[in-house]
Amino acid sequence: MLTFAMATRDEGPELELALRALARASGPGDCLLVFHSGDDRSLTRLQGFAAEYPTRTIRTDSPVGGHRDLLRLALDMAETEYTLVLSPSDRLQAEAFAGLRRTLAQTAPDLALLHSAWWLADDSHPLPRSDSAAFDSLPPQPAAADCAGLLPDPRRLVYRTADWLARLATWPAAPDARAFYERALADSSGLSVTRAPALLHALTPVDPAPTLQALTHALRERPRAERAACLADWRPALDEALTLCPPGQSATLLTALPRIVALLPRPLRRDMARQPGPFARLLEAQIAEGPLGARVTLSLQLSEQQQQRSDILAAAYGRLRADLDLALPGPAYLHDLYTRLRAL
Repeated sequence: MLTFAMATRDEGPELELALRALARASGPGDCLLVFHSGDDRSLTRLQGFAAEYPTRTIRTDSPVGGHRDLLRLALDMAETEYTLVLSPSDRLQAEAFAGLRRTLAQTAPDLALLHSAWWLADDSHPLPRSDSAAFDSLPPQPAAADCAGLLPDPRRLVYRTADWLARLATWPAAPDARAFYERALADSSGLSVTRAPALLHALTPVDPAPTLQALTHALRERPRAERAACLADWRPALDEALTLCPPGQSATLLTALPRIVALLPRPLRRDMARQPGPFARLLEAQIAEGPLGARVTLSLQLSEQQQQRSDILAAAYGRLRADLDLALPGPAYLHDLYTRLRAL
């Protein structure tokens, strides 16, 4: 049914946890395809997985390139109906993948779009991404236009192997991630979507500067009458950039706000309070209160994000503590043991 393609180097213990999640989500006919150019410790972990689950490991002299290069290799070598490219730190959600298999078997789409989220400590307490709520309103088999409000993330795509190798050969040499995702949806002849998060990515801080620069360029290229639609198209990516912004890079956001506001038409500025999302709240504060208001709003947003992550970590710790309490002797048993030993 599914080939999971992965490029590994010196991955550390996170690879072991990713493989355990993959084992729980794997089904009959699945295969792990790995291109390994790293250390022997990672290779040993892969060999341990291969002892129990179908796996093909290919040693390479140099690392495989980006997502598109890995996808091409995987599509060329996969022997299953569908192919998904994974990062070594990704975690699969077994229940959601069971639903995906049923959908693939019943409707045979040429492309499936996975709902994904972030993991912080474990895969039982995911952190939603900026477009998570939008998945609830999608039909099971949406048109490409229905997905306009989603993050343009190629990592979410599952490809029907027989169709996509030839299609990719006709694409431009190196489209960026956004263009790649949009082209894939546009070329699809039958799209399917998962409602529940099926794929979890490691929450990794990302510099917001490239996203902000790309937005500024996109706004400049559009007529003023089309800039409201342009900002709406970029909203999920902007909210994601805010979520992943390292605390030390907050000045990058604040510096970009005046340039972005200057490119927005006046009706959109006056209507900013009605626009959804946390990045719109930053723009609203910049417009209404200037740099000081934007700084205060950003500080509050970052504080709320940190509290949400702290709550998730606390829940994960509570689950670990409960598991340890079940696995280890409790204080009453230890006290009784101590008393009996003293009596000997």
